[in-house]
Amino acid sequence: MKKLIFRIFILFVLVSCSKEEVATDNVNIRLFNVGEVEFQDIKFSPSAGIVSFGDLAPDQYSEYKNFNRAYRYAYISLTVNDSMYALQPVDYVGETPLTNGNYTYRLNFNNDDKLTFVLVED
Repeated sequence: MKKLIFRIFILFVLVSCSKEEVATDNVNIRLFNVGEVEFQDIKFSPSAGIVSFGDLAPDQYSEYKNFNRAYRYAYISLTVNDSMYALQPVDYVGETPLTNGNYTYRLNFNNDDKLTFVLVED
């Protein structure tokens, strides 16, 4: 009986000492400049808190940044040729958060001086 209890105890210790699990409860987001002009001083917020993405040359990806929660649209502000442009969501009421994974917001600045984006799951 003592051997059985000892084996159960050892099994419990081994199971509780297993590798730490990698957090999978986050969304990784990067930006991609699909336009023909450089984007400067990019600020981004997919839910709460503003994160700086710096500058992006045409046809350039940013690094992924990790967010606890994000939505299919986001606050984005940036500068093009010394003029600031922004997309400002009113709220996220009724929106479903993105599922965990990697996403790219493809940013474009068209000839009408309009900033647009398309969200793509990687």
